[in-house]
Amino acid sequence: MTHKNMTMNRILRAAAAGSLALFLSACDSGGGSDSTTSDEAASTDNAADTVAVEAVAGEAAPSGEVQITVHRDANGVATGEITVGNPDAIEMIEYASLTCSHCATHHINIWPQIKKAYVDTGKLKLTFRLFARSPLDEIVSMVPLCAADDRVYPILDLMLSRQDRWLHGENGREILNNLAALVRRTGLSRATFDACIQDQAVLNNVRAMRDVGLNEDNITATPTFILDGESFNTVSFKDFAERIEDAL
Repeated sequence: MTHKNMTMNRILRAAAAGSLALFLSACDSGGGSDSTTSDEAASTDNAADTVAVEAVAGEAAPSGEVQITVHRDANGVATGEITVGNPDAIEMIEYASLTCSHCATHHINIWPQIKKAYVDTGKLKLTFRLFARSPLDEIVSMVPLCAADDRVYPILDLMLSRQDRWLHGENGREILNNLAALVRRTGLSRATFDACIQDQAVLNNVRAMRDVGLNEDNITATPTFILDGESFNTVSFKDFAERIEDAL
């Protein structure tokens, strides 16, 4: 067995030790993931996913209305913090987990409304911070951070909006295979994927971002939002709009 395979197996054993039941449970507040294990549901429409990724990538283009900033450390490694919107706008921070079903629900149903009303209009910028809650969560959080700047947010968007397509399986290896197949549509090759989830520098940054949430912002659940110095777990667009309007 090669050193690379030994490392992969060690990573997967660590993920398995965390119990997949925990990863697929609700984000600290009840309810479960809607992910399915059927082969038919797991098979995706490649064209539809590609169109979705390209649409998001267009938003990240320098000529687009929405600026996306991927924050990196002194060594050029992505930190797990991405800012979407006008740099001079008021800031809302979101701590989210890529394996959190409530985070996916927010991203699909509420975030587009916030973006259209406040980010696209230059009033608000969202700083998205990865908050890995488990060993498997740490691994999947590494994946978007290995992409080029113009692909980081599209991969995050794809992972959350298509969470039910990859977050299911008998074990950690099957889940990672599902994810590798999904993000390959963004141009992230399997070789890059495999190298990424073994990159200690990337893992260190994922853990450091979680520690910021725990130690500086007292994050105990995902998704958690911070606006105007106040933390909250709002679930409706109406509540978000009221808070944002008050902060403007």
